[in-house]
Order: sequence, then C-alpha cells, then structure tokens
Amino acid sequence: MFRPSPKAPSLDIRPCSGLAFWLPPARPRLWSKLLQTRIAEGMRSAETKARLAADGAEAVASTPAEFAALINEEIEKWTVLAKAANIQPQE
Repeated sequence: MFRPSPKAPSLDIRPCSGLAFWLPPARPRLWSKLLQTRIAEGMRSAETKARLAADGAEAVASTPAEFAALINEEIEKWTVLAKAANIQPQE
C-alpha cells in the first residue's frame, strides 16, 4: 500500500483520463467554435453518456477556456509535487 511521506505536500490527486482535441493556434476561430460545439453535442448525447458510464467514465464537454484552466491547474499542481520531490526535467 502506498503511504505518502509526511514531507510531501498535500495534493488532490484523482485518477483521470481523457480525450482532447488540439488545433493549431493560427486556425480560424470559426473552426474552433464549430468543432467544440459538435463535440460537446456528441458528449451530451444519451448514447455517449451511456457508453461511457458502462466503462465507469463520465462525459465532460468543456469550453476551450475551461479546458485551458484545467490544464493550467494541472501544471501548477504537478510542478509543486516535482519541486518537492526534487524531480528535474530530462532531455
């Protein structure tokens, strides 16, 4: 069993996995909006929700701004952990 070190910072660690669509920064905004709208519609469909639930997953359709905020939160969280553990980037 894993027991965290008392020296390690407390973190909210939740198992997660996901699928994200990334577009080049120079893309037309309309493309982003259309793609996000269509994907969100699909994620909200009863069929998609049921198929994901059968695998123990939950459909989440966030906006690009919400997704960016999530990514930034994750970077900040894992940076704290890496610094506390003195983990250095590798090339």
